Amino acid sequence: MSDRLIALEEKIAHLERHVETLDALVRELFDAQHAARKELVLLRDAQTALARKAANGPADDTDSDAAEAGEGQDYD
Repeated sequence: MSDRLIALEEKIAHLERHVETLDALVRELFDAQHAARKELVLLRDAQTALARKAANGPADDTDSDAAEAGEGQDYD
């Protein structure tokens, strides 16, 4: 084989390793992006719930307190 052909084969092998590395990095980035999107959805849901709670004003817990105490419940 000529020196030029050997050099080209070495260059190809080198580039193939770079492609494999880039493929792995792209997979990691995709996974990180997917996880970030899921977290963003959870944060938006929490933000929406807090905004609804704030819009409803202070909660009147007398009904829930009565339920916890067992008032108004008939178990017979």
